[in-house]
Amino acid sequence: MKIREITLTRLHYGYRRVHVQLQREGWRDNHKRVYWLYRDQGLSLRLKRPRRNKAAKNRQPLQQANHPNHIWGMDLSRMRFLMDEGYAC
Repeated sequence: MKIREITLTRLHYGYRRVHVQLQREGWRDNHKRVYWLYRDQGLSLRLKRPRRNKAAKNRQPLQQANHPNHIWGMDLSRMRFLMDEGYAC
């Protein structure tokens, strides 16, 4: 069938893009029929799974302040850039 040919040449096409391709070639089937045939032939794309964040493994615990003036922090959200005031986010 034509749907299988399109999905073999274009691996990342889902049923919507296949439907558009079929329309361009003159097929008159609507998107629901294309979806049904696409699913029936087992051509559904695999679902992307979220990847684990590798940076989370390397995080160091924050230091605890034992007494005043032990740990300092800076807020750099507002700076001047060459005579113009701007924001750095």
